[in-house]
Amino acid sequence: MIKFKCVRCNAVVKAPETTVGKHVQCPTCQLKLTVPMRRTRSRSLPPLKPVAVGALLVVAFVALAWAVWPTRREKPAEGTRPSTPEAARDLERGQRLQAEERRKNEVAEILKRQDEQRKLIEEARKKEIEDRMRADEERRKQEERDRERFELEEKLRRQKEEIERRKNPNVYVE
Repeated sequence: MIKFKCVRCNAVVKAPETTVGKHVQCPTCQLKLTVPMRRTRSRSLPPLKPVAVGALLVVAFVALAWAVWPTRREKPAEGTRPSTPEAARDLERGQRLQAEERRKNEVAEILKRQDEQRKLIEEARKKEIEDRMRADEERRKQEERDRERFELEEKLRRQKEEIERRKNPNVYVE
């Protein structure tokens, strides 16, 4: 039994060894996956012989050339099926990357809109706080003016009473 992870949802997928290279569906997200070859777990590799090193260099060079000159790969025309499993994997990988790029762009756009909304809300809150502070300051000033006016009126009333008392000392008895 071969165990591997789904590339979309990271669920563990199990498949029989006879299905290596074939397609199975992820039980969680239903994505079509190609069953990979079993990986061997050796603790240490035997030392390479000079011939093996040369062969390894040739394989590495071919792989590098394949990666550098992608035009040599078969690219199916729009709407046609790829003719080789490698081309199918490349096509599927490209589609996955495009979909992932679209999702990233959508998420970036959503985050940008949320950030703009957050800034607008923050500005509205600041303006509301400033308006409240201005209103409180105006109210405090008005209360101060009213208190001063009341004190002046009270002082004026006492002064008038004092003047009246001095004019008519007999009327006001304490």
